[in-house]
Amino acid sequence: MEWGSYIVEVVDKDTNAISSVRFYAGYSWQNDNTDKIRPEQVKLKLDKSSYKAGDIAKVTVESLESGDGYINVETNDGILWWQNIHVGKNGRIILIPVSKEWTKHDIYINVVVIKKESGKNLTPKRAIGFLHLPLFRDDRKIDIALKVPEKIVPKEKVKVLLKANLSQKQKGKKLKAIVSAADSGILSITDFQTPNPFETFFAKREWNTDIYDVYGNLIEGNGKNASLKFGGDAALLKMAGGKKPLTEILLVAMQSNSVTLNENGEAEVEFDIPDFNGELRFMVQAWGDEDYGGDEQKAIAALPVVVELNHPRFLASSDKSTLALDVNNLSGLEQKLKVHISAAGYLDGFKEEQIVISDRQRKTIYIPISAQSGFGSGTVTVKVSGIDGQPKNIIEKKWTIGVRAPYPANVFKLFKELKKNDVIKPSDFEEGYKNIDERTVDALITISSIPPINFAQAIKELFAYPYGCVEQTTSGIYPSIYTSSEQLEALGIKTSSNEERKKNVEQGIKRLLGMQKTNGSFGYWGDDYSEAHWASVYVTDFLLRAKEQGYYVPKDALEKAIERLQYYINSGSVDYGYSYDFDYTNFAVKSYAAFVLAREQKANLGNLRRLYDLSNNTQSSLALMQLGIALKLMGDNERADNLINKAVLFKAERHNYYWYGDYGSNVRDKALILSLLYEHDLLPKSRAEIVLSLSEQIKSKSYFSTQERNAIFLAGRHFVNAKEPSWQAIIDANGKKETVKPDGKPFVRELNFTKLNSIQSIKNNGETTIFTSIDITGYPKSAPTPASNNIDISRSYYTLDGKETVLSELKSGDLVIVALNVKTNLNRISDALVVDLLPAGLELENQNLGHSININDSEALKSNKDLTRQAAATTIIHQEFRDDRYVAAIDIGRYEPATLVYLVRAVSPGIYTVPPPYAQSMYSPEIFAIGSSIPKLTVK
Repeated sequence: MEWGSYIVEVVDKDTNAISSVRFYAGYSWQNDNTDKIRPEQVKLKLDKSSYKAGDIAKVTVESLESGDGYINVETNDGILWWQNIHVGKNGRIILIPVSKEWTKHDIYINVVVIKKESGKNLTPKRAIGFLHLPLFRDDRKIDIALKVPEKIVPKEKVKVLLKANLSQKQKGKKLKAIVSAADSGILSITDFQTPNPFETFFAKREWNTDIYDVYGNLIEGNGKNASLKFGGDAALLKMAGGKKPLTEILLVAMQSNSVTLNENGEAEVEFDIPDFNGELRFMVQAWGDEDYGGDEQKAIAALPVVVELNHPRFLASSDKSTLALDVNNLSGLEQKLKVHISAAGYLDGFKEEQIVISDRQRKTIYIPISAQSGFGSGTVTVKVSGIDGQPKNIIEKKWTIGVRAPYPANVFKLFKELKKNDVIKPSDFEEGYKNIDERTVDALITISSIPPINFAQAIKELFAYPYGCVEQTTSGIYPSIYTSSEQLEALGIKTSSNEERKKNVEQGIKRLLGMQKTNGSFGYWGDDYSEAHWASVYVTDFLLRAKEQGYYVPKDALEKAIERLQYYINSGSVDYGYSYDFDYTNFAVKSYAAFVLAREQKANLGNLRRLYDLSNNTQSSLALMQLGIALKLMGDNERADNLINKAVLFKAERHNYYWYGDYGSNVRDKALILSLLYEHDLLPKSRAEIVLSLSEQIKSKSYFSTQERNAIFLAGRHFVNAKEPSWQAIIDANGKKETVKPDGKPFVRELNFTKLNSIQSIKNNGETTIFTSIDITGYPKSAPTPASNNIDISRSYYTLDGKETVLSELKSGDLVIVALNVKTNLNRISDALVVDLLPAGLELENQNLGHSININDSEALKSNKDLTRQAAATTIIHQEFRDDRYVAAIDIGRYEPATLVYLVRAVSPGIYTVPPPYAQSMYSPEIFAIGSSIPKLTVK
């Protein structure tokens, strides 16, 4: 229904009596479809669609009530022109001279008319209207069009012709263009609109001015507040619901180099079309010094015989699945084809079949396939031969399917001090990989005369960590700004080239800046999440260090972050959300902020001294050290030395089960203190003792958070170039003895299962005591035993009608609701991460996509009140719907258990392993739980 005034008439057929009612549907500030004026609204109408400099804009002003007022022409920067006016009941025309200085596109005409009332109604009647004033820019539009061949053949070149109808003004100008081509399936997911520079630069801009009706605060004689009778002019949200994206295996996105149009407005670009069948959208953007334009055209890419494989997004070790190969004949001829299908890598499967297929007919071939044990990928190769009527009578296509372990990885550590002639034997560490799938074993051996901090393993684990809150993102890329590929390879870490790693850091910085809030701080999972105070300092610290190492960080982003840190230490009170000890959280955040600001010489010494007086409010030594160094950097050596010495002697151990908001632990704090002492060349005699203490703490821990891993790296990086005393060890591998020496640095070697299993012994063959560390990571062959340490997790399933069910067998296409129940006996866990790995035959219905079935509409949540109530009471901080897992970050407490619900669909027939659910405190990882699970799921 169009906006405007309507009348509904109802006629009695027997008596011809008519009853009618008038109503208004919606409203628009500019409505040319009706002469009816909504009460309390001024109707504005322009005489032309756009205006040039020097034109006179004739504005028709109509108001239901006559009265006095004003008319403004204004932008977001202020008023350009105004005039007092009187508007009668018949309205009036206002003439507005369009100035050549008006070059912006946020120009609006604003009219207010007021009629004074008398009698009981003391509040004057008001009428308001505003209307965009469009400027003429059509003479700066490049009328350009694309010409793409009707038929595009995959794996061949295609020429795209560009033709611009140049105006007299544009002839002789240098005009350029760039052409992009993308899979329509990708673009449809987000309803991506083809960029058009002309529309982008000259489109109507939003007017950000707020209108306040001060008369609404007046009180009339009857004691009621006066109010406007209509709402503000709100932009309509464009809904993208209901559109089903195309499902393509290959994602295509290409872009040409820029080309210059010739004197006739023509140019040509060429694309190498990949092995892709589907719809492509070609998009052109053209520009000159003052002119702009754009266009789009769609084309279908297809071979004469199209083969597409429907397969699970991944498989787990020992899974058995059935793939469906669709063969579609578009050649115009009947075809007798030979189809050969084979699997390789981590997949097993083979089938050969001859088919006869008519023109425009589709046939499906089903292929049983199984996944081998291990972690990697497999390929499925399809060869179709015997295609008649085509120069190329053979089609060959490959698909890659990832294969993962069905269960989370296990980490085992062996640390042993070896004096002269001491030996490590296989019996000392073989338990670490007895139940590990051999193909997934990854071991790192470190031998050193310095008590090992083993920062090489910390780097490996940081690079492999799969989740990305603001702290985890920062920690994950921290090592890359201080190390090179050559250094990492020397540590036994396989990595990409320095150029690729530099690009990864740049991408990480962009991701972090995308999490920055308008006040300069950083949100935990993004800019629309609550402010993470300690992490905001952590990110700012990293960004400043990245800049020091030569990476580009936008100046305005850094300035905003620094200003927020200055607010932290200037403010008497900051809202930190939940903390077990608010006084300590306040001290920790401000001390760290003081340190970062002091490194930039931007800390106020008076604020630092006031913070010094609060130094008894601490649960850890790190905050003392950070504030002490801040004071030293700003010139107060007496207070600085006091705090630095106090930090080194600090004996209190923080409680790892309490949340303080600083992501810390005893290991993290000690490692960062060691790093700071080396970085600022402080207390050289104390460092050796801290190294020994830190080594013992690391040796006693099995699980490390990303914050701990990065702290270990930052401490360990100071030993990369440290000169080791001479030592000698002998590694006996199946009778072959190898003598290893430090060569000025620790001995580090990465081993697979075969090489690790071949080691018979490691012997200290020298006089110097050495420390041997063996870290083994791998994926278990069998399901882990359910476990719980201060947190519990269980999983249940519901049909769409709300009935609890046992998930052992499904039909392809069935929908099931998964409910995860998480609880703790601790007062609170604010950083709980829940991970539920999916069986390969199921796919998540991503609730973030408009085409998904909404889980809240299901009968399960409508009929099962307990499930609905529990889910509604859960504090979900963040959730992700990935190809192979559901992930959620939640806040739970002793009396606040969590229930997470998500929707899955059975897709590919087969027999699949069902992993157990997993929950863990991200920053106290020893708090964890492994749930129970059924062994197998069958999808028919």
